[in-house]
Amino acid sequence: MIRCLWNGSHSVWSEAAPCQRKCQEPDSWNRGAEFTPKQSSYNPGDVVMWSCKEGYWPSVPQSTCTKLGTWSETVYCVEKCGEPVPRDVRAEFTPKQPSYKPGDSVTWSCPEGYRPSLANSTCTQSGSRSMWTPTAWCVGFCTLSGNWLQLMFTESLPTELDVGKMVQVSCRQEQFEWGSGWLQCVDRAGYPEWDTSHVRCIEKCRRPQWDPRLQVAPDRPFYSRNERVKLSCLDGSPPSLPVIYCVRRDQDKQNVWAVGDGWSGWRHIEENVICADSPNITTGTPKITPTSISLSWSCTPSKSCLSISAMEVKCLLAGPQANPCRRPADSAGETLGGRAGTLTCSKLQPFTLYNVTISARYGATRSSPSAVLYTQLLRTNETVPGQPQIELRDPSTGCLQWKQLPSCHGDILGYQLNITAWRENDDGFLEEQVVQVNPSVTEYRLPHWRPGTNYTVTVQGLTAAGLGKASQWAFETDISDGARPEQGAQDKSTMQSYSPVTHRTSTAASRALCQQCPKLPRMISLP
Repeated sequence: MIRCLWNGSHSVWSEAAPCQRKCQEPDSWNRGAEFTPKQSSYNPGDVVMWSCKEGYWPSVPQSTCTKLGTWSETVYCVEKCGEPVPRDVRAEFTPKQPSYKPGDSVTWSCPEGYRPSLANSTCTQSGSRSMWTPTAWCVGFCTLSGNWLQLMFTESLPTELDVGKMVQVSCRQEQFEWGSGWLQCVDRAGYPEWDTSHVRCIEKCRRPQWDPRLQVAPDRPFYSRNERVKLSCLDGSPPSLPVIYCVRRDQDKQNVWAVGDGWSGWRHIEENVICADSPNITTGTPKITPTSISLSWSCTPSKSCLSISAMEVKCLLAGPQANPCRRPADSAGETLGGRAGTLTCSKLQPFTLYNVTISARYGATRSSPSAVLYTQLLRTNETVPGQPQIELRDPSTGCLQWKQLPSCHGDILGYQLNITAWRENDDGFLEEQVVQVNPSVTEYRLPHWRPGTNYTVTVQGLTAAGLGKASQWAFETDISDGARPEQGAQDKSTMQSYSPVTHRTSTAASRALCQQCPKLPRMISLP
C-alpha cells in the first residue's frame, strides 16, 4: 500500500511501487524433465522440483524463479549408468542394481587366486550422459603363505607374485644339494600356480626314523651324498644294519639310504632298521565300564624290555568330537611299572571310542626317543540317557512334546511315558498307563481325558542300559459345563491298570493326533 503525503510544499507518494515479473512454466527445452508443482505462473522465489523418467536423472534437483522472471537453472535429463561391464568375465561387483546415478560406485572382487586390477569404479556425468570410470579385470597371483617353497630357497621371496612374473632362487645348502634357477607364476587351466621346472632342489638324506632305540653317528638332520653313518642301539644290542650310506638313486635322481651290494653297487634300504629282539606287549581280555577301561599286560622278551626306561599308557579320544556330545579332555597318562601288571584308564566318558596306547621311552628325559608298542580301539559301555526336556505346546491342545535326546550315553531305543490320572475328591479313582514310543517320536497325545481330573505324566529316554532320569508334566482339567465327576460304586471301584504297551508310531502320526486334543483350561509344569 502507498499513500499520498504533503511534504510542506506539494503532495508526493510515500514510496515507489516497483513491478516484478512472474515466471512462466519452464520451457520444453528441458528434454523430457518433469517438474512440480505445476501452475500457470510463479512468483519470484518460488521453487520447482525436477524429475526424469526411469533411467535418467535431472542435472539439478530444483530451479528458482528470479526477480527478472527467469529460472535460475537450465535443467536437462542425464542418462544414468547401466551395469558396469568388466574387462574380465571372472570379475564381480557389488551392489548390483538396474541403474546407477552419477556419483554411485561399485566394488570389485575376484575368485580365489586372483585380485581385481582396481578396487572401485564410479558412475560419472559427461554432458547429458553418464559413464563408468575404467572397470576392473582379475589379476592372477601365486602366494607363498604356508607354502613349502619358503623352506626350499635361500632368497627372501615375495609373499605374492603376479602371473607372468619370475623370481631368481637358489636351494638351501643345509637341506638340499646346491642348485639355482628361477620360479615363475603361471596360469594353468584358469588357476595360478608356480612353475618349478626351471630349478631343481635335490634333498639330502634325512636322519633315519626307524627304531627309536637306534643311535646315529654323526647325528644331524641331513646328510650329504656318499656320507657314511654308523648305527648302534641304546641297550647295547646289535642293529640289523651297522653302517648305512647316503647315495643317489638312478631311477629318480633322489638321495636315499643304502648299503653296499657286492663290489660295484648299492641296495636301497626298504625295510626298517631295528635293534634285535624288539619288545612286544601282550594283553588280556579288557574289562570295560561306562567310565573306565582295564587291561592286564606283559612285556616280552625280558632282555628287550630291560632297555626301556619308562612305559606310559594313555586313553585318547578316537576322532573329532562334535556337539552335542562334545567330550572333555583325554584321560591323564599312567606310568606303568615293572614288566607286567594291570593298566586302568578312569574318569572316561560313557559310550565313547578311545585309542588305548602303550608307549616306551628309551632315555631318562621326556625328549628321549620313544616308540608305540601297543594300540587298540575300545569303546566304553553305555549308561542310562539324560533327562528329556519337555516343551509344552499350546495348553488348549493337551499335547506333550519333548526334545529328542542325543546318543551321547548310548543309542536311544525309544521313550517311555508313565501316565497317572487321579481326583482330589475321590480316593477310589485311579488310572495308570505305560506307553513306549519309537526314538523318532517326540510328541504324544494323552488319551482318556476326563473332566475334573489331575494328570501326572513322566517321560524317560531308554538305552540298552535302562531308563534315564524322568521329566514330569502335571495338569488338572476343569469340570465341564453341566457335568460333575461321576459318583457311585462303578467310579469308586474302577481302577484301570494298563500293562506296558509299545506303540511304534511315526512322528507325523503323533502330530496328527495332537491336533485333535481337547482343551485343557489349567496346566502345571513341574521340574
